[in-house]
Amino acid sequence: MSRGGFLLVAIAVAAVLAAIVESPKGKLARWLSLRPLCYAGIISYGLYLRHWPVFLFLTQARTGLSGPWLFGARTALTTGIAGTVVPGT
Repeated sequence: MSRGGFLLVAIAVAAVLAAIVESPKGKLARWLSLRPLCYAGIISYGLYLRHWPVFLFLTQARTGLSGPWLFGARTALTTGIAGTVVPGT
């Protein structure tokens, strides 16, 4: 990332923002306003804080799951925990 990756991410974010400003009712703006994405934005800090302990606790040895199934279980539990405390409620 330090060899130009952060710059590429910054350029991509700027391009997305510019596209939304230029066309606030366009496809990209409508896609980014989908309920699941908005909800993820609302609980994003909770997701950030809680994902690491969940990912450490839910292991293949504990669950018997692997690959996408393990990732799905971890993601579902993290989202459930992060969603229990929603700002403004």
